[in-house]
Amino acid sequence: FEDPVSKANKTKESTEEHGRARHWSNARDPADDHGSRPDSAKEKDEKKKADKALKLKIKEELKPKKYDVTTLYWDEGLWPKIARSSKFEKLTLGIISFNAMWIGVDTDWNTADVLLSAKLEFQIAEHGFCVYFCFE
Repeated sequence: FEDPVSKANKTKESTEEHGRARHWSNARDPADDHGSRPDSAKEKDEKKKADKALKLKIKEELKPKKYDVTTLYWDEGLWPKIARSSKFEKLTLGIISFNAMWIGVDTDWNTADVLLSAKLEFQIAEHGFCVYFCFE
């Protein structure tokens, strides 16, 4: 059994030895100095340019990129070609606009509770929108 005072003294001695060893290991050895000299102005300029180029590259990578769903499409084929077409995009926006107007017409003039009992023009319009939006 060891008493607490002697244990504390041993810990203190161990810490002091450890501290001296750490101090000795951090000492600079003159034999390791191989005549190194500070970088020349040209080398410093090159380092600054490289750092600046790296910072610019990192900034560009961190900028939020514009979201474009077409980047997720396949590169080849008929369907990706149609989906990327500006004509298809304009047609779809036109049909969406027409559908919005049609909802108003349908709400005001269609008195049927169920689509199957509605007038033929309401059924054709609703099924037409359904087919187009499924195709889209």
